[in-house]
Amino acid sequence: MVGFPGEGEDEFLHTKEALTELPIYYFHVFSYSDRPGTKSHDLKPKVDPPTKKARARKLIDLSTHKKRAFYENHVGDTVNVLFEDEENGYWTGHTGNYMKVQVTGNQTLHNQILPVRLTETRGDTLFGVLL
Repeated sequence: MVGFPGEGEDEFLHTKEALTELPIYYFHVFSYSDRPGTKSHDLKPKVDPPTKKARARKLIDLSTHKKRAFYENHVGDTVNVLFEDEENGYWTGHTGNYMKVQVTGNQTLHNQILPVRLTETRGDTLFGVLL
């Protein structure tokens, strides 16, 4: 969360540094928003919307970079994938640590856990071949 009342530049930089150093490859980023009736509603000082937006963008970019690096680090590995959906000739599933994987296949893979050798990354997806 970015933009909690009282979050100054030092606090934000501390958060960003911690997320950079921790072995976390993805994080969900959102901006604080006031909700009447909550204890935080009356806290001051408020963080202005442009600052919250800029800070959120920085953490989203960091998360994207870390996820890509994590995925690239697994190219060449063999992993088990639980397959869920097929679209346009690609079966999509997830590993035990929730990496998104796609393979091509003519057979039904739905709800099967199968070994896959990871061969490349494209965006937020790993591609591989069934073994």
